[in-house]
Amino acid sequence: MPAFVWSVLYYLGLFAGIYILAAVGFLLSTRLEKDEDGQLLIDPESLHYRACKKCYGWKMHEIFQTHARDYVKVNHIEYYQIGLCGYFWRVFWTPLLLLIVYTILGAWQTVKTVVYAPFMLIFGYYPWPTIEVMKRERDLFAVEVKQISFPRVGKLELKPYLVVFPALYGWLLWSYPQTTLQCTLFTFVVALFAAVIFAIVTVKEKVDESENPRVMLAREYVKSAKRGICPLLKVKTQS
Repeated sequence: MPAFVWSVLYYLGLFAGIYILAAVGFLLSTRLEKDEDGQLLIDPESLHYRACKKCYGWKMHEIFQTHARDYVKVNHIEYYQIGLCGYFWRVFWTPLLLLIVYTILGAWQTVKTVVYAPFMLIFGYYPWPTIEVMKRERDLFAVEVKQISFPRVGKLELKPYLVVFPALYGWLLWSYPQTTLQCTLFTFVVALFAAVIFAIVTVKEKVDESENPRVMLAREYVKSAKRGICPLLKVKTQS
């Protein structure tokens, strides 16, 4: 088998291993609440719920309640009656899906910045790519235009004509591809590890501050799988 294929398999395996470790760490740090009746509750301010909401685009839905004789808003989980098992696997895949989405989005925003910046900087402006401007303009190519002031020598304004960091990284990648990729991968692993630790610490702080009992999502999933019963979930009402 060619060395290139082995290299690809090696990095794919490395990424899969890192992701599994990160996802397991994320699941082990995930907590649910229980009310007095034993009903499992999801804190809408919890990290795992906010991540799932952003990843899957969950929204509030309106349903007609007969006893209230009016439409009321319910959470996505309750509207589609997502149970513990379904939520468990959604939490498991959330880091990967968010990573893919933000990697693609980050790459696209970087490409726009690299393409626009050299031309805009000449006239004293620079591109500021944001999701909000793309939504507002309904255009994937849209960026915010920011004006900047450059140092002056007399009446002459000194304007840069190069995008230093993207150009430098591209040059390093072209000149030293193996070393640059290894450094990039190492930086990614360190950042991912730091993000997992930060998530665990944040969740622990929220658990300590909570008045309701907390349970592990993973443990409740295993218990439900053994019983063969997957209980439904509810989202705690915000005051």
